[in-house]
Amino acid sequence: MNNYHVEQDGYAVWAVPQNAHNGIPELDVHINIWIAPKKDNTSAYVDFGIRTYSAQNTKEICCYVPFDFEIDRFQDLSNLLMVKDIARGIFNTSCTINFDGKTGIAELKYNAHDSNLAEVPMSIEKCSEGSILHFKVYSIFDKLTKSELYMRFRIPNEGLSELLHQKSDVLHSFAGALSSPIQYENYSYTVRLNESRLLPSEILYNDAFQKQKVKKVLLTVCANGSYIIDASACY
Repeated sequence: MNNYHVEQDGYAVWAVPQNAHNGIPELDVHINIWIAPKKDNTSAYVDFGIRTYSAQNTKEICCYVPFDFEIDRFQDLSNLLMVKDIARGIFNTSCTINFDGKTGIAELKYNAHDSNLAEVPMSIEKCSEGSILHFKVYSIFDKLTKSELYMRFRIPNEGLSELLHQKSDVLHSFAGALSSPIQYENYSYTVRLNESRLLPSEILYNDAFQKQKVKKVLLTVCANGSYIIDASACY
């Protein structure tokens, strides 16, 4: 039995179709957790990268996180991906990026993917057990040139930050729990995507969520054993 488990298991991502007769758009979801201690505190961030394969049939992309945060703490990361070295680090391959200064939309090509890359207008809805981010893809339909759309953003995980700050003596045990859970059983942290039993009722009864298919999920955790990561330079 684990002595301490961080209760933030349930995340969810789904697409609201522009035309339901054309089906629910398939998604890829990339989740990157940054644990970045500073001298005076420890910051934890969650980056999401979401791709829809049917951009013109995606009215909204919705993302649920099991905690609250203020909209001014939201950070769009699409502009960082226009730096080729950063894009190469994220996608683990060379990328071709073309940016249209008039529309603010970029074209991103790597491997078999040919996507638009854009900052998508969003709003936050508070729900019973967390927050739902609504990305209004329909508002940029006229600017899209590709069938795929990729977006990336960062939000703070203040609950995890507080735990790691208050219990600084367990930082190394927590790192072990991420890399070797059998060896370090005192602390555990799990991330589960679209698992119904962990989600609030506002999402469970959403028709688009019930029909959603996620094509690929990639989860990474960025931290090192010495905890010397500079939180100001995650990218």
